[in-house]
Amino acid sequence: MIPRIQRSQFAASIAAAGTNQATAGALVGGKAVYPVTGANGTVGVKLAAADAQLGNEIKIGNRVATAVLRIYPPTGGTINGASANAAFDTASGKGATLICMTAASGGTWITV
Repeated sequence: MIPRIQRSQFAASIAAAGTNQATAGALVGGKAVYPVTGANGTVGVKLAAADAQLGNEIKIGNRVATAVLRIYPPTGGTINGASANAAFDTASGKGATLICMTAASGGTWITV
């Protein structure tokens, strides 16, 4: 049986913002699930540096059915082997599960 995620592991809804890693909406860290609003194909959210821990799993939900959400790693990190600090784009209205494979320099993250 798959364990349920506890209500305390859900972050309050976060608005996507900014058009690069420096100005993206900051995730608060320490949560397992982040619902995100405001995606429009150019704005995004940035993973918290504190979440770059080996084996940490984060779920990000794009609550906008008609627009891509950009997800940035913590500073220095990578997602799916892209360059450091590069965004990963979700499909419109879809979420992503990210797993931290290494914790150094913002983490090496993969999506599943």
